[in-house]
Amino acid sequence: MTKNKETKKISLSDTIREVNPALERPTEQSPPAPGELPTTHNREEKASTDQPPDSPTSKPSLQKSKPSNLTPKESVTNAEGILFQTGDLIEVTTPWGVKAVAKIDSIYQSSTSDTWIHYLPEQECPKGWIWEGGVMRSAILRRSK
Repeated sequence: MTKNKETKKISLSDTIREVNPALERPTEQSPPAPGELPTTHNREEKASTDQPPDSPTSKPSLQKSKPSNLTPKESVTNAEGILFQTGDLIEVTTPWGVKAVAKIDSIYQSSTSDTWIHYLPEQECPKGWIWEGGVMRSAILRRSK
């Protein structure tokens, strides 16, 4: 006497649902109290409200003001004691690795007493390069030849 057992084929996901039925049901969220922001979003809701990171409207704003911990200065001396002022031409190294001439645009002293200069290039960039200027510590300034 053999008893025929009826076997039921089920998938792994069905097995998990049988073991843990909570996975099958969506969780219910209570509405936030007045004046309280919701803390979670579902994917569809978030996708419809967020801008893609490369969209034109999601560009970060450029910082136009100077940091508040910098004090403007009129002149500065380098490690060799040579005096430099705003508008002086200095020698700098370009991003592509060659020496170039730049003009001191501004001089600042930081809260740690380091003096920094902001410079703008005086020469054209090679094709394929963009160079809008830079900063350097005053101790390493070199006058342009």
